[in-house]
Amino acid sequence: MKSGLVLTLLFLEIVAAQIPGCDYFDTVDLSHSPKLSNGSYQYEGLVIPPEQTGEYDFEILADGEKESVPRHLRGCACRLGSCIRFCCHRNLFLDRNERTCSGDIAKAVDYDPYVNISLANGTQVRRHVLKDFIVQQDLPVPCSEHFHLDALNDESHGWTLMEDGRLLRHFDQKSLSKQEYCLQPHPISAGDNKTVITLVPHNCNDPPESQLLYNILRLLSIICLLSTIIVYLFIPKLRNLHGCCFTCYMASLLIAYALLLVDSWKEDWSKSMCQLNGYVGYFAVMASFLWLTVISFDLWSSFRSNNYNVQRYTPRYRFLIYSLYAWGVAALLTLIVIIVDYKLDDNDDDELFWMPGVGLYNCWVKTHDWSALLYFHGPMALQILFNIIMFILTAIRILEVKRDLQNVAAHGEREQRLNSERQTYTLFMRLFVIMGVTWTFEIFAYFAQNQKILEKIFSFFDYINCAQGVIIFIMFVLKSSVLRLISNRLNQVDQKMQSHRMSIYRLSRAGGSARKYSQT
Repeated sequence: MKSGLVLTLLFLEIVAAQIPGCDYFDTVDLSHSPKLSNGSYQYEGLVIPPEQTGEYDFEILADGEKESVPRHLRGCACRLGSCIRFCCHRNLFLDRNERTCSGDIAKAVDYDPYVNISLANGTQVRRHVLKDFIVQQDLPVPCSEHFHLDALNDESHGWTLMEDGRLLRHFDQKSLSKQEYCLQPHPISAGDNKTVITLVPHNCNDPPESQLLYNILRLLSIICLLSTIIVYLFIPKLRNLHGCCFTCYMASLLIAYALLLVDSWKEDWSKSMCQLNGYVGYFAVMASFLWLTVISFDLWSSFRSNNYNVQRYTPRYRFLIYSLYAWGVAALLTLIVIIVDYKLDDNDDDELFWMPGVGLYNCWVKTHDWSALLYFHGPMALQILFNIIMFILTAIRILEVKRDLQNVAAHGEREQRLNSERQTYTLFMRLFVIMGVTWTFEIFAYFAQNQKILEKIFSFFDYINCAQGVIIFIMFVLKSSVLRLISNRLNQVDQKMQSHRMSIYRLSRAGGSARKYSQT
């Protein structure tokens, strides 16, 4: 009986500890607020009645997780007026990558206290945050991995504060509750080495998108690319000029996928290791695009001569020139990226704008600002445009050669070669359509950043990009002609091995007979 009564009293105490119907993020800490004679508490000129108070032994973070803290008294202040949420005391600064603030509370921070407030009817008014609102400055900082919105230097970082306390983040049109952001003065660069203290929102970095499906596709692509390379090196008929160029293209893709896979699995890389991964990966991606331009150019070159049977240079010489171009230009672009990264200062906002930024935010070039257009998407777009022109010119030339052959009586050998080259062209044309279209949409996705609907649509092509190795394997290996070549090659190898074993057997028998004869 007594134990039941004790449990009931404990339950009632727990229920009474929290304020019924009051959101935790509408409360303020009353631990240091004076208690009035009627049981009310005075919080910065606001009187909070006793029924709007309660004791709490936890705090709630941005993800809804509760953390235990010493038991303390809180009041539901936001029921009595409009609140505005600070990260901590108004005279402190939020520490980077921490849930703490630093500074001197007694020393006032000079900043513009006026902010634009969007009312429920859509109109905007300018309000003084310290005089026109109840200031909440003791709620837990939402997270340690936070960033501030700097609308002064980045237009996409604009924000709108709503009358009900929600914050609209402009770059992704996401509405943040008081649980997900907080305001705090922060030093902002104003150009000419000047800094101004500005009241800005601090919000959490969005959790990274799951890389599981991407990594599965990349791993499958690596296996398929390696298998295709082995097939092209194993079959003599595929080791022609087109095949060698195609093998280099696949090798570049394989390196890029492998580095992306390693990057997604990294746990605690140093900046130098991260940069090494990024620079080598950038070289591999640029090289793959350059080898694709080589393939499209070589296909056009095969048809451009008036005398279709004549090639000006030997395949070995042309492959050497192509290699110098593809690997050399990729190395030059990578060298430029490295030099710019090391010459410019990432602490200077003006210079940061022009930096590739490998290893700055992640182990790749920055893709969220205009520098990506200069170092990545721009070169990519130029090469895609070049490939389109080459494939169109090649198609026109194929039609011209076919028409010329119709007017020639003895054209069997040339027509046979035309058909072979046309099949090669068709195959690589299909490859370019698949790869070119997906990378084109990658460029569109870059320009559509912060447009959530378009980003979701374009993300489909990210999966196709990750599966390029699988697509290549299906198109270039799992076809009857190549499978027949593989079968014939395996039979030849098997026959050679049998012949070799037979030769060894005969030699061993001959040696045995000779020894037996000498003994007799």
